[in-house]
Amino acid sequence: SSRLCSAIPPAGSSRNPTPIRHPDHPAKLILYSTSPVLLDEPVLDAFEAIGGVEARELAERCFACRTEETTAEFRRVCFPLYNQVPVDPVWMERSVTNTAFQIHFFEGEGKKFDYRPLLHRIECPTLVVGGGKDPRCPPAFTRMLAEGIRADLLHLVMFDTCGHGPHTEDPDRAMAVLRDFIVEG
Repeated sequence: SSRLCSAIPPAGSSRNPTPIRHPDHPAKLILYSTSPVLLDEPVLDAFEAIGGVEARELAERCFACRTEETTAEFRRVCFPLYNQVPVDPVWMERSVTNTAFQIHFFEGEGKKFDYRPLLHRIECPTLVVGGGKDPRCPPAFTRMLAEGIRADLLHLVMFDTCGHGPHTEDPDRAMAVLRDFIVEG
């Protein structure tokens, strides 16, 4: 079958994603720089490890009280820490951000969803990709995904020196991993 489900819904929407609601639907699943749950502590620890105490404290303030001001400061200080190499500034300039929606999500659904108890329902080969230096979806989250998926279905690939979205820092390897997973029988 050519059915390929690419991820849990955006930022982990609390709706049960297709592979959980309809486990027989996807032929393959890719969970790429994502998380089954949003927990502050692993994210704060990762921001501190990458950006120091200032980054942790800023992220903590933002997570405790998301406002336009704390979100803007988080973007200014913490977004550059998502990757180990600078992101193309043109990409950032082209990005459209809906701050009100982000605040609404992270203060609502973002505090409630937790797919960990449902991951066992996945019944297709699943590629889980994570960055070893990803502060937003740190390795602890990648391990949670891997631990919840049947071992015979799991293909785990960590990019130890990459941050969020390894395709931005190691595009050749990331594309090869994705291509190999998609085409393998």
